[in-house]
Amino acid sequence: MLSSSPPSPPSPPSPPRRNVLWIMCDQLRADYLSCYGASPVSTPTIDAIAKRGTQFTRAYVNSPVCGPSRMSMYTGKSMRAHGVHWNDHPLSVAHQTLGDYLHPHGIRNALIGKTHVIPDKQGMKRLQIAPGSALGQHLLKGGFEAYEHYDGLYPSPYHRGTAYQTYLEGRGYKGDNLWHEVANSGRDAAGNILDGWLLKNNDKPAVVDEGDSETAWTTNRALSFLDEVAASGQPFVCHLSYIKPHWPYMAPEPYFSEFRDVAIPRAVRDEKERQTVHPLLAAYQQQPAAVSFADEACRRAVIPSYCAMIKQIDDHLARVMAKLEATGLAASTMVVFCADHGDYLGDHWMGEKDFYHEQAARIPLLVALPRTGDSSDDSARGNTGHDGSSRAAGGGRAGQHCDRLVSGFDLLPTMLEWLGVDPERPTIEGCSLMPLLHGTQEATTPGDAPSGAAASGATWVGGGAGGGAICDRDFIVSEYDHSMLLVRKRLEAYHRRNNLPLSPLAHCRSYMLFDGRYKYIASRGYRPILFDLQEDPDELRDFAADRPSVLRRMAEGLHDWALTDHNQTTFTHRQIAEYDELGDGFFIGYWDEAQIADVRAELSTGDRPHR
Repeated sequence: MLSSSPPSPPSPPSPPRRNVLWIMCDQLRADYLSCYGASPVSTPTIDAIAKRGTQFTRAYVNSPVCGPSRMSMYTGKSMRAHGVHWNDHPLSVAHQTLGDYLHPHGIRNALIGKTHVIPDKQGMKRLQIAPGSALGQHLLKGGFEAYEHYDGLYPSPYHRGTAYQTYLEGRGYKGDNLWHEVANSGRDAAGNILDGWLLKNNDKPAVVDEGDSETAWTTNRALSFLDEVAASGQPFVCHLSYIKPHWPYMAPEPYFSEFRDVAIPRAVRDEKERQTVHPLLAAYQQQPAAVSFADEACRRAVIPSYCAMIKQIDDHLARVMAKLEATGLAASTMVVFCADHGDYLGDHWMGEKDFYHEQAARIPLLVALPRTGDSSDDSARGNTGHDGSSRAAGGGRAGQHCDRLVSGFDLLPTMLEWLGVDPERPTIEGCSLMPLLHGTQEATTPGDAPSGAAASGATWVGGGAGGGAICDRDFIVSEYDHSMLLVRKRLEAYHRRNNLPLSPLAHCRSYMLFDGRYKYIASRGYRPILFDLQEDPDELRDFAADRPSVLRRMAEGLHDWALTDHNQTTFTHRQIAEYDELGDGFFIGYWDEAQIADVRAELSTGDRPHR
């Protein structure tokens, strides 16, 4: 018998499942990927991500060193705000990370590889948070689920007990520290260990078989995770964080031999740079890595291995992309590819990272939304951009280049908006890049961005905290603290030689303000440095003495940035804007009821009553 009652209304459709695969490489230069130009390495897998989505051509780190840069990406805050000034500095428990935003929504935030997170054990002790508790484990890992936490860089005795060491032992390798003796060292003809830490030995292949290398093992763990979440159906962020091509620059066969005879790119440097009278640059050019890479023999030993490690990563990423397709996850997963900073490799007579030239501070950044299907389907849906590029699912444009100024701390709000998580964005300094992925704002050319003295870095245009707003930047800022480097000691020696007062540790800071054309680098106690990337794209000349008006404008911009609040954590800008001082019934300082009424009227209309 059929029921005579009216049918129940249909249930509202559940929001589509969305995921993020966030790939990061450590110390990867943008110009060593073929999608970014004349690279010595062909990277078809990474290039394919660029073709599927948006390639950002002017993405810069918030600090050109691993720990501070990554903490900016994980918190959405500048180095000044999160307080991690160098690699071994703990991240305070006061700061929310990506995992803190995702956990209440049931979204897994899994780590496979490296983070450089140093836990705030003192803060946990002060708050009586047990390390073994669920909250304690969450804080110890920087908000990540440690599916496979592996930071690499394990000199003795720190390697013991790592999953990778155990894996290599199971594969039959012998030695006390297999990270050092096998994965990151070579052998001479007599079988003696050639220490991979020493750059002179980077012209030898790593002992480890390619299939057992750090890159291969990390990829295998990522594939296992993707199988797991495909079966469970739980939404996720998978942070696949490769250790390479960071030093030790040791590449396994067959990649080592493939690139041993690669054409070494010409070093971007000029003898005049070595004759600089600026003490800060001179101190960086005297760093051990800088002295080593000034020798072409060092570049010939290292750069082929650096290229080989990049090619190996690209090949293994092909396995990851295939797994996304095979599991069906590709239809719901945003793919983000980036680096935490670059590598000088001898350019500007420098090695490592740590300063603000393009080789170190600019990073590759690719963001691809899921595809809708074939190109004919995209065209039928009207998903074709004005430049002929197709759109990905959700309106993202495929194959576009965006030259707006973006920073590492923009990644967190971008991923949160894609996942539908509202993080009370005003407490985050970064801006979501989603509107740019949709192609809703034209890209600018270098130097076009407004750079007036009143600029404070970024302005929200339209939309709001719920999404859809466009971040229009006048400039980006990067910071560095050189107190942990030999740079500080060399500057102290310079001050003694010249009878100058020594700077306190708190002054061992430098700042880069970049408006798309000019890079202004300031450090307390020294004159500024100014690069003009329009007139001198290789940054070989310091224009500080020739551009006084530019120096004033850039100094004012940095001053305005410094006077802007960077530490809002508990009371958001939205709450401040909505605050009503009369709402709690406290009438402090009012003479009579008429004055209260006048203020209520002013709060309501914005106009002060005239009596």
